[in-house]
Amino acid sequence: LSALNLLRRDAVDALTKKLFPQRTPVKTAELPEHTPLPEAKNSASFTRPEEIPDDIRKYFELVYIPLERFHDYISSASGEKKIPGVVNGVAIPPAVFDSELDEIRGMLREAAENGIRDALVSNPGHIALAREAGMTPHGDLRLNIYNRFTADALLKIGFADLTASPELTIPQLRD
Repeated sequence: LSALNLLRRDAVDALTKKLFPQRTPVKTAELPEHTPLPEAKNSASFTRPEEIPDDIRKYFELVYIPLERFHDYISSASGEKKIPGVVNGVAIPPAVFDSELDEIRGMLREAAENGIRDALVSNPGHIALAREAGMTPHGDLRLNIYNRFTADALLKIGFADLTASPELTIPQLRD
């Protein structure tokens, strides 16, 4: 019986080698140099300003709310709604249609005029929107940054820093 199993294993090995030839591993020396990673900033994103604790800046350097919420709060007709002083960033919507570009640009200018200097960006195409408003673009987790090559590419096109994909394990984050 063990001789028969040995023959089966040999046949599977031979078939595997024939059907799936081994790939030549890439040598480390052939890999491109990585872009140095920027110093990480702790950030938090909230959907509504009223969710933000007063002491949040003890723990986070950047505090974001959605751009539309920021606009709603500062343009409130009653003047009763106020953005907490701890908010220093806005999150650009992940999908912006061409028909919405002028409105989004206006909201970003308005946010910049009210002291916002940082934008959480979920789409590489929106880096320009943030820069046009004089804001620093920070990469959101929706960019699905899963490896160092993606991080390098995104840093090279203008992101100040990035949020890694939440599916990564601690060893993958280290790499």
